[in-house]
Amino acid sequence: MKKYLFVLAFALPLFISVPSTGQSKEALKSIMANSWVKKYKKLKTDLEEKAYFIKNMENISESDLLVMEKSYKKTSKLLDKWLVDFAGSVDGNKENVTLLSEGSISNDLKEELFAIYTMYSNEFSTRFEEITGMQSKSVITHEQLMKDELSGPIENTSFEKIDRSFFMANIVPPLKPSAWNKIY
Repeated sequence: MKKYLFVLAFALPLFISVPSTGQSKEALKSIMANSWVKKYKKLKTDLEEKAYFIKNMENISESDLLVMEKSYKKTSKLLDKWLVDFAGSVDGNKENVTLLSEGSISNDLKEELFAIYTMYSNEFSTRFEEITGMQSKSVITHEQLMKDELSGPIENTSFEKIDRSFFMANIVPPLKPSAWNKIY
C-alpha cells in the first residue's frame, strides 16, 4: 500500500503538469514560427555562415581575422541583447503578449532589430566584402526586414502563461548566436 501511495505522490505532479507542458510546446512552436523571430534567425544564420567562411579562408591575414572576430562579437552581443529584450517584453506586459500571439512583436523590438541589421550591413558585411573581395549576399534584405508580415497565431495556443523564465529556458538558447571560437 505504501508503494502505491509513494507512486501516486510522485505521479500526481506529472499528471497535473502535462496539460501545461502541451500548451508550452504549442506556444514554443508558435513563437518560433513568428515572422520576426524568423527574420532574426535569418540574420543570425547569415552572420554565422559568413564567419564560418572567413574562418576557413586560406591566406587570410591574422589582422583581418581579428577585425572580423571583433565585428562578429559586436554583432553577436547586439543579437544577444535583442533576445533578452524579446524575452523581457512579454514578462507581465499584456499588450506585447497579445502582439506575440497575433504573430507580431512590439515596435521597440522591431526598431532594435532594424538597428542591428543596419549595423550588421554597414560593419560586418562591408568588412566581409573588403576581406573576401566577394559581393556579400544576405539571406535577408532590408526590404524583407521592413515588411511587417504577420505569421498568425496557431489555433488553441495560450500565451497567458508565458513568462521570461520560459523564454530564457526554451527560446533564447536555440536562437543565441554561436561564440566565435565555436564556429568551424
